[in-house]
Amino acid sequence: MLSGCGASKQETLRFSYSTSSDDPGASKKRIRLLREYLEKTLQVKVEMVVGTSYASTVEAMRAKRIDAANLGPMAYLLAAQNANAEAIAIPGTTSGGPGTYESAIVVRADSPIKTIDELLNNAEKYTFSFVDPASTSGHLIPRQYLEGRGVIPEKRFRKLHFTSDHPTAMYTILGKKVDAGAMMPNVIRISEAKGKIKAGSLRVLWTSSKIPQSPLAVRKDLPQDLKDRLRAAFLAIADADPALANEMQVTTQYPDFRYFAATDANFDELRKIATSQTTMRLLN
Repeated sequence: MLSGCGASKQETLRFSYSTSSDDPGASKKRIRLLREYLEKTLQVKVEMVVGTSYASTVEAMRAKRIDAANLGPMAYLLAAQNANAEAIAIPGTTSGGPGTYESAIVVRADSPIKTIDELLNNAEKYTFSFVDPASTSGHLIPRQYLEGRGVIPEKRFRKLHFTSDHPTAMYTILGKKVDAGAMMPNVIRISEAKGKIKAGSLRVLWTSSKIPQSPLAVRKDLPQDLKDRLRAAFLAIADADPALANEMQVTTQYPDFRYFAATDANFDELRKIATSQTTMRLLN
């Protein structure tokens, strides 16, 4: 528990993180390097807390059981609304600034479904998967698109599934457990580059507009000095800790990865989307 603005060694920063089901070894290394970097830079003890889902992470922040977390954009909006959270940093590239990503609806390359219209017009024939219920690209953005096209997933698809994360969503589609699903297309590119899946084994039917990257969020009631130092530590990662930056670059696939300062205003456009009745119902 943080006791004040000073940087005594008795202070603890509780940082929530999630592991990748696709490469747990790399996740553990990245988290270890991040903990070591933050402890050295902030001169506080850092406790890394596993977040099993976005919902559980937001609830832990609301209950003051964690102090900071990397959250998906929609999960951040939920945390800002219900858990007194504020965004302080966002990943991106030196050449491009704060990053963005996309959502996609995907089928196997050998699927008879050739277009998004074929999927939606015959939804009752097919099974479909989302990711985490609070996932921006794995649920809320593609759901809004589907419902905007008149397809209520629970009512129209033959069966609906939720997977735990994006790699699992990809393998669920590849393994023919569902006919189509929503996920980040970047996961496909990374998996192909690493040789984990065969290039061209999945086909994208629909891609969303750009979504702001997942922010580093903290509780607003943390000491301002600590928040400022935490933001500065993340902004300095690319230059101060090349090994940690490399691990983060592998995850994001950004060639010149770094963090940028962020505020709640970075998510104003996404918040407009979240004001739709369906999305707000799902977030709450």
